[in-house]
Amino acid sequence: DLRKELSPANYILPVAFFTLVCIALSSMFFSLGDLFGYLINSTEEWTKPRIGENTFFVGPFIGEDNAYLQKQSLAVLTWAFTGAYLWSAFSIVRRLSKADLTPVVFYNSGFRILFACAVAMSFAFMAKYVDVFGDGVTADAFRSNLPAIAFIAGILPDNFFSYMKKRIRVIFSGGDVNTNELSLRHVEGMSQMHRERLAEEGIDNAQNLAEASLIQLIIRTPFEARQLLDWIGQAKLLCYMKGDIDKAHKVGIRSVYDFLTSDKVDDDGKINMMMMQELGASTGINTPIFVVVANQVREDIGINALKNFRDKLNGKDDDEDVLTEKSERHPEEMENPT
Repeated sequence: DLRKELSPANYILPVAFFTLVCIALSSMFFSLGDLFGYLINSTEEWTKPRIGENTFFVGPFIGEDNAYLQKQSLAVLTWAFTGAYLWSAFSIVRRLSKADLTPVVFYNSGFRILFACAVAMSFAFMAKYVDVFGDGVTADAFRSNLPAIAFIAGILPDNFFSYMKKRIRVIFSGGDVNTNELSLRHVEGMSQMHRERLAEEGIDNAQNLAEASLIQLIIRTPFEARQLLDWIGQAKLLCYMKGDIDKAHKVGIRSVYDFLTSDKVDDDGKINMMMMQELGASTGINTPIFVVVANQVREDIGINALKNFRDKLNGKDDDEDVLTEKSERHPEEMENPT
């Protein structure tokens, strides 16, 4: 029951978790004397445990002779936390304005801040030994821009983590079709915020979106039916075309619905082979690939049903399906959201 999920009592633990993460990290950054102990206050003798020697922050190989690395670590964590915090705050305000602020948002925001700090720290240490930006970028140039890099890593930790995997191919060997060819970044009109919202519903790639329930997405997300139908159509095409999706986009094929238009299918319901050949010649994709995709799309009952529903919505018929009304209302306003 979505109404029970959105009850005020369910927000206590998520908000408390997010608050504790922010307080813990921000207090660590501003307590410089406690963090680095005698390295900052070198004239004083500290009898209490020195947090600056904690291997979690600086690693066991850093000693007094490498104090600048400790300061670098603090700077990286501070700027990464700032970027992640600002992004999370913007996301919370945006979701609040759309009446879509669920309890899981605060859990995701807290873990995002922790993940961003870890990614930024790993990236900073990795850059000392790995050519992360290619030739022409010196260590001094990288160090001078490290605060800005850490700030961006805090805002986009997933992007930085993917970039790290590409640069360190020895550790992260092999391609991942889910994060590359089936990435939701190939879906036109879908922003980072949209991808994060869909991830809350367990949709991490195009295959998940292609097989998702339209009704459930309409009920549980703030997106309108037309937008979801377009995204699902693009995701289904991405599952078919994979690495050739950009070539298909260049000739105007952006979703599976484009294979059901009158110029692709003859009056008798058969595929227009001449059109398939022209598409193959224009894109450099083998014609049989377009023929196979067109056949599968034409015979898929689910895709045809989505296409008919989409045409009905775009035609603004008087007898539009009840899903149209639900897509424009928040779940809390529905009498029976389940």
